[in-house]
Amino acid sequence: MAVKLGLVIHNYSCIWILVGSKDDIRTDGPEGEGNGNISGWVTNLKGHHIAPDPDSCTHCEPLPEALWRLDIYLTAIYFSVSTATTVGYGDFYGSTTYERLFLLPAEFVGICVFSVISGITGNLLELPTLQKIINEKKNDVKMYL
Repeated sequence: MAVKLGLVIHNYSCIWILVGSKDDIRTDGPEGEGNGNISGWVTNLKGHHIAPDPDSCTHCEPLPEALWRLDIYLTAIYFSVSTATTVGYGDFYGSTTYERLFLLPAEFVGICVFSVISGITGNLLELPTLQKIINEKKNDVKMYL
């Protein structure tokens, strides 16, 4: 079960990276912000790693490609788990049309998975203990004799 859950989270994360790599081109963008283009979360995060903001970090250097790719993957896993468990901290969210279209069914699936896991856990807590079963069988044997 854990392996299947890990594969689902991995696949969901990879799709989230793919969707987040597409920038949204809108013609109704806010005034003063160019032509309304909205960058996906991967583009924003990649830009931060390749060219750090000198105002917020005076001693920062660009990360090597392997490290920022790993950071993007770990960020996608973090987002996948927080979305699937319905926590959703709000630090990452869908900002482009593609991301929002992907998140609508993904959040619904996350709620369903979380509900199933909660139900299974609740049923496990209600299972009779082994000692209780033994005592019931002993009483059945005594009643029979």
